[in-house]
Amino acid sequence: MCGISGIINFKSKNINHQIYNMNRTMNHRGPDDNGYNFFNFGDEKINTNGNPNRFQIAISFNRLSIQDLSIKGHQPFKSNDEKVSIMLNGEIYNFKELRNNLINMGYAFKSNSDTEVVLNYYIQFGFEKLLSSLEGMFVIFIADLRSNTIFIARDKLGIKPLYYYNDHNQFVFASEAKAILVTGAIKKKINIDSFIEFSSFGNLSNSNTLFEDIKILEPAQYIKINNDNIITNFYWNFDKNKKSQIKKKDIENISKEILTASISSHLISDAPLATQLSGGIDSSLLTAISVKNLKKKLDTVSISIENNKLSEIKYIEIVKKILSIKNYTYNFNEKIF
Repeated sequence: MCGISGIINFKSKNINHQIYNMNRTMNHRGPDDNGYNFFNFGDEKINTNGNPNRFQIAISFNRLSIQDLSIKGHQPFKSNDEKVSIMLNGEIYNFKELRNNLINMGYAFKSNSDTEVVLNYYIQFGFEKLLSSLEGMFVIFIADLRSNTIFIARDKLGIKPLYYYNDHNQFVFASEAKAILVTGAIKKKINIDSFIEFSSFGNLSNSNTLFEDIKILEPAQYIKINNDNIITNFYWNFDKNKKSQIKKKDIENISKEILTASISSHLISDAPLATQLSGGIDSSLLTAISVKNLKKKLDTVSISIENNKLSEIKYIEIVKKILSIKNYTYNFNEKIF
């Protein structure tokens, strides 16, 4: 899952120790490792440690290891000249292809992480080309002291979250809203309009959140910060008018090819793999393609409801038997809640 957080002071070099509180608040998102960077606009290098009271900017990362489980995948990840720092929450599905392109251009890598690939791809091609090349779910933070610029971007569908607060004196951001609240920068005030919208539709349609002063980065949106100048924009839009001519007899094969390719790209991991099997169409299809078509060895995890009228355990057992897979079922009842 991972978590990122940071504080940018535009008026002073005094972060204080709130960055540590933000990191601790999100320990559950990344129990494997954590890290910090400190720096000022105009600095020569990014610092791994130091007194926060001397710095204008502090960032932190909570790591759940997926790609390169070793310490080499530690974040924040710095460039060789220590002028560029990156945090990546998520996973880049085509990172091996991008890595090979960079190797052919002469790049050498010290880790097997997708984070290092994204960092070097940015250094080589810039932020705009980077975003157009990535396939994955992510929130990316990049600080570049060469241009005194910070970039933050969210994936096209908004799978990974990024919340932020900006009052033009400071910019505070995190993977969870409560990590912003713990800084004391804002009051816990409910946004009534957002509350009504969320209560009605179960979702929010724009950058507003349930908190009055906290925003969320929208899908396919990025933020560019240069000193105290902040720009937000979108790098991708879904083309609703695009038309494809597909013959009816080809739909099944094309759908199978696309689905298999997508699932295959999601199964790249240095950590053990499993699927959450409910016995429904989606999870059963995903598991079947992984095991039968892609020959992946994986376990399945399921939740069983003790109420027989609601339980899907019989469908889980059918899939388990057909695919000859291991399944770990956890029983839930009303007492747990």
